Amino acid sequence: MIKVKCEICFEHIADCDINEFKVPMNGLMFKSPASHRGIPPPFHFSMDWLEMRCPWCRKRPFLHQHKFMGTDGKYYGNVHECNYCPRNFTTASGLAIHTKTHERKDAEKERSA
Repeated sequence: MIKVKCEICFEHIADCDINEFKVPMNGLMFKSPASHRGIPPPFHFSMDWLEMRCPWCRKRPFLHQHKFMGTDGKYYGNVHECNYCPRNFTTASGLAIHTKTHERKDAEKERSA
């Protein structure tokens, strides 16, 4: 389980099993952050990502419908990560274009050395 935090107030608002995560998001994917204390899940199962509100700040906790932020500061979900730098991309084609830029820069450095 990954601890999910609000992207606005950065509070721990839910837990999520990454294997259950699908796009588009819905409330059923997110579990209670403290079920052992009897706290219910933060979102109604029928809510989509636009209807969800953070239980702490009452703002929309997710800025994107395809990913969420963990308490470790990393994004989880449908995210493509660059192997050269800390950037993330929502599409594989965006990552491919970005990676080619890194490869071109590396080739230029080798030629000039």
